[in-house]
Amino acid sequence: MIIQNCQNGISGKRYGAKVLELRHLKAFVEVAIQGSYVRAANSLGIAQSALSRQVSALEREVGGRLFHRNGRGVALTEIGERVLPQGRALIADAR
Repeated sequence: MIIQNCQNGISGKRYGAKVLELRHLKAFVEVAIQGSYVRAANSLGIAQSALSRQVSALEREVGGRLFHRNGRGVALTEIGERVLPQGRALIADAR
């Protein structure tokens, strides 16, 4: 499991007690759904640069790249494929 619930929030497995922010997970999931940082930023109502920073923060927490960037948008990496269902579940549990 890449992401796990911990007493103080959501933690990346490599970092133990370091807390991930739910907004970073939401940003990641939205980029995965939209397949594009531009469309995801528009959907979330935030600047693309802010969205990029949130995804980068999550990538640091989980210890790897979540997306491959290409000319037509983004595709999930192997790590991204593993994090996506966990992220969706954690977001659903937070509601």
